[in-house]
Amino acid sequence: MAELNTNELITKYVDCEVTDQSELNEIKNLIEKDPDIKFDYNVQLFIKSIITERLKIQPTPEQVRRKVIRKIKPSKNFLTAFFSRKLS
Repeated sequence: MAELNTNELITKYVDCEVTDQSELNEIKNLIEKDPDIKFDYNVQLFIKSIITERLKIQPTPEQVRRKVIRKIKPSKNFLTAFFSRKLS
C-alpha cells in the first residue's frame, strides 16, 4: 500500500478496486481517523455519483470507427472477431 499516495488509495477504494481485506481495513481506518482523508473520500464519492447519474454510453459514430480502423490497420481476422461480438 505504501507505493500509492493517499488520493490514489481513496480512488481505488471508491472504485471498488481494493480486494485485499487488510488493505480495505487500513483504508477504512484512515478515512475514519483523518478528517482530510474523509473529506477527500466524500468528494470522490460525490463526483462518482454525479458521473454515474449523468453518463450516457453512446455508440461510437461510424466516422470515428472508420478513422480508428484506418489508423491501426487491423488484420481481417481481428475485424471479423471484433465486429461479430455482441456488446453488452
